[in-house]
Amino acid sequence: PNTFVACWDKWYQQNKEPFIADSTREDFQILRKKLAPLFELNIKKISKDVLLNYLAGVKNNRTKDKLVTQLKSFFKYAVLERLIDYNPFNTLIYKAQKYQAKPAFTYEQQQKILENLKGKEFEPIILFFFVTGIRKNEIDFKSIEKCIDLETNILTIRNLKGRDRQERFKRIKLTE
Repeated sequence: PNTFVACWDKWYQQNKEPFIADSTREDFQILRKKLAPLFELNIKKISKDVLLNYLAGVKNNRTKDKLVTQLKSFFKYAVLERLIDYNPFNTLIYKAQKYQAKPAFTYEQQQKILENLKGKEFEPIILFFFVTGIRKNEIDFKSIEKCIDLETNILTIRNLKGRDRQERFKRIKLTE
C-alpha cells in the first residue's frame, strides 16, 4: 500500500470525494489518469526530480496547474500521515499561470467584520458564509432546512453556474 496510487486513492476518498461537486469528481478522474506514470512508484521514492520530469511531460498548462495544486495538497497529507518524511514540493519552484482571483478575507478582516456585526440580525448569516465558504447566491435561506441531511450533517448546495450551465451540487460536511 505504499505505492503512489494506493496513497493517492486513500487521500482522495478521505479528503476530497465526500466534499466536492460531481464535475470536480470528473476533473479528479482525468487527473488520476494523467498520474498513471507515477502509479507504481513507492511514495517514498518520489523526489523533486521525479516530479519535475513528470510535469515536463504534461502538455496542457491548465491541466498541469490542476495537477500541481492537487499534488501539493496530496504530499502535504502524506507528510501529516507520516507516509513520507518530507514534502518534495517544498523545494520545487513551479511557475503556474496567473489567474485574477478575488482575494479572500484575512482572518483579521473576518474578525473585524464579526465584531462590527455583533448582535445584529445578519451576524449568524455572515458567520455561516465564513465557515462554509459558500457564496450568497448559492443558498436560499428560506429553504435551508431542506439542504441539510441531519443524519450525516451534510449541507447540499445547488448551483447552476459553470461552464456548461448544468445543475451542480456542493456538499459541505458540517460539525455537530
